[in-house]
Amino acid sequence: RRKRQPVTAERLEEIEKELRLRVEEHTPTYERGQTVLLKVFRAFDPDARQSIPSGALRKVLEVFDIKASEAEARAITASSPRPPDAVDLHELYYQMFTQRLFVRHKVPRQKTGAAEPSVESPLRLSSQRLDASEAPDA
Repeated sequence: RRKRQPVTAERLEEIEKELRLRVEEHTPTYERGQTVLLKVFRAFDPDARQSIPSGALRKVLEVFDIKASEAEARAITASSPRPPDAVDLHELYYQMFTQRLFVRHKVPRQKTGAAEPSVESPLRLSSQRLDASEAPDA
């Protein structure tokens, strides 16, 4: 059996940095990156509990083409802020996580009047991937 390597703080910071950058790439100028990321998190929170398990966090990261291991997703979840009355320590409280992600590292926005980037919505891209994977082979 292979011994599992611990997830380093540097790796977690790398994943968070990549997530911030990818979110900004998919954010139109009229919206905030934090809002876009919250929309994606809510898509994986059908019960509107304001939290998701680490497995769902991996799916959120995949929407933005970020690969994270199960251990990395658990480490992000464990190191993320949570409300004082939180019962489940294995859940990511995504509003708090998102706020910390964007407040701690301000990402500069494009100047007003700049051309709108032609990017697809991450949710639309995700559903297109699902549709393509379910399509029968021609």
